[in-house]
Amino acid sequence: MGDSGARSSLRIAFIGNSFTFFNNAPGVLMHLLKENLPATVAVETSVVLRGGKSFTTLWSEGSDFKRAAECAEGQTMVATVAELLADPLGWDLVVLQDFSQGPARPEQRQESLDALKDLYVPALLGMKAKTGKTPLVVMYKTWGYLQACKNSEEIGDFKVMTRKLAGGYYAFASLLEDAGLPVTVADCGAFFEALFDRSPKLWEGLYQSDFYHPKPLGTFLIACVFLTTIARHPMFAHRFPTRLKISTTWPEHCVPSKPVQADDPDEAMKQKVEEVNLVPSDETLVNMYEQSADSWNECL
Repeated sequence: MGDSGARSSLRIAFIGNSFTFFNNAPGVLMHLLKENLPATVAVETSVVLRGGKSFTTLWSEGSDFKRAAECAEGQTMVATVAELLADPLGWDLVVLQDFSQGPARPEQRQESLDALKDLYVPALLGMKAKTGKTPLVVMYKTWGYLQACKNSEEIGDFKVMTRKLAGGYYAFASLLEDAGLPVTVADCGAFFEALFDRSPKLWEGLYQSDFYHPKPLGTFLIACVFLTTIARHPMFAHRFPTRLKISTTWPEHCVPSKPVQADDPDEAMKQKVEEVNLVPSDETLVNMYEQSADSWNECL
């Protein structure tokens, strides 16, 4: 295991919407990273987050300093994507997450491809030119909805939507790779699908009552996928132990989100809203981890 002695850092930029800021997913990932990295490695994060947005509108509208900031408490929020990617220290990893239906819809997929090509690629290549640091771009591949809502029936059921989303995210990855950037995919959708096949009750427990946002259980699974994706990548594997430690305890500093804080609060309010969104018990987290354990080698 490397990075012993002199202090170093692992710098991660997150660009996304409520699927990223719900339950403070960056904070949960930071918790897992710190458990597996040497004490000499500082994990540093900054974010541009706004609910319900795509790559195009995230670039044009930037961060939501109210709702998103409340959910992702403790994260350094930057006003715009351009400003985030122009950070003078550069980034080791840049996480990109599109609108939850966008990659599955041909017109929206194309709009996102155009935004990546015209806006994100120049900024990412500019980072390399200015800082000498080439970031690993991590595509945050999301999942189909629990039930049809927000016109998702036009896309298909859970499995069909998950597969169509996959097609979009791999198209995004190909575009970035063709531009000369290192890219990997955090295949969260595949792990949702693995639980759908193996434990339908646990799979349903991943979702908020609005049918699409993750409960804390879902966010914990997402953070585990990110940890494994990063730790197994050749650019970063030398920093991690051979066997990862995943403690199945929810980090105290990460506050669960309520459905009314969603990217579409009016839609969320139409559904049955839980008065208290409880943190999952250690037993539930252990069960979820064990049920999906066989998927780690299959999906990553």
